[in-house]
Formats: sequence, structure tokens, C-alpha cells
Amino acid sequence: MSRYLAGVTWDATAATSGTVKAGRLEKRFDSGRPTFKGTSWEGMVTWMPRSYSKFDFYSSRSTNESTGLGNFILTDASGVVWTHGWNSLFSTAANARIQKDKYKGFDREDDITSFGLKANYKFRRWLTLGAEYQYTNRDSNIQINEYDKNLWLISAVLSM
Repeated sequence: MSRYLAGVTWDATAATSGTVKAGRLEKRFDSGRPTFKGTSWEGMVTWMPRSYSKFDFYSSRSTNESTGLGNFILTDASGVVWTHGWNSLFSTAANARIQKDKYKGFDREDDITSFGLKANYKFRRWLTLGAEYQYTNRDSNIQINEYDKNLWLISAVLSM
């Protein structure tokens, strides 16, 4: 896979910055499968309305290896992540993402939607405890590939 991108990076204000790139994507195969050529992009815009609160908006188009169906997967994804420090000990994050996977060389398309919530508490200088919930829904034109997933996580981060 080759990607040729050109773009801009800016710090418009103390609260807004970002990078946006667009260009060409090529996926070649040694096995004689057809070469894919198309547009590609990636972008991230950060907005910080307060020093303790940040929104990251992102979008991209890329390829992924096939899971055995088709030649490869063309993925378009966009989302937002909000992180907020409530005080020096407690912080949260919320995220939402939409993704479309197109299996090139096979008749399959998946629409994936996910969102999540995360909380961290700095219990000690060297110990942060966390809890996270992530929900994912995949709708597919092939019904057997559809699912809903609920993921619960707890974490402990130790640092020196």
C-alpha cells in the first residue's frame, strides 16, 4: 500500500489546532489481483475550550488487510473524543466513532458504530485506577457478521 498525502497544520488560536491531509491511495498485489487507486485522507482537529477540557475530531480513509473475504478492506472512519479533567485527581473521557468497511472484491459492507466512557482516579502519585465501558455495533449486509459488543474494563496504572 502506498499513500501520497499533502496537507496543512495550523494553530488557529490558543484553543484550536489541527492537521488535515488529502491525496492518493494505491494498493498493489503481487498475486495478480487488480490494483486499487483512490482518494485518501486523514485529519485531526483539536478544540480546547478550557485548559482542562479537550475535544479531538478525526476522520480518515485507509486500507486494511482482508479477513479472508475479498482483496482488502477500504475503511472510512470518523469520530470524536472528549477528555475532561474535573480536578487534579479525577478525569473522564467520552468517545463516539462511525466506520464503514467495504470489502473490495467481495460483496460485503459493514457499518460499525461505537461509543465509550472512561473514568480515571489518581489514587496516589504512583497509582491511577480506572474504569471503562465500550459499546460496539456492527451492521452488515451479510447477517451472520452482525453483532453488538459490550466491553467493561478496569485498570490500575502504576508509575515510578
